[in-house]
Amino acid sequence: MQTAYFHELRLGAAPGVSSTYRVRRASGELDLTVTRGARPD
Repeated sequence: MQTAYFHELRLGAAPGVSSTYRVRRASGELDLTVTRGARPD
């Protein structure tokens, strides 16, 4: 379900905006930085 959650956040971000998310997993915490371009990937 995490994949869908992050995908929704990316779609909600404005073009060119960089967002940092903290993911808590069994292996530990992970910081993700997502930058959305002007065009969808």
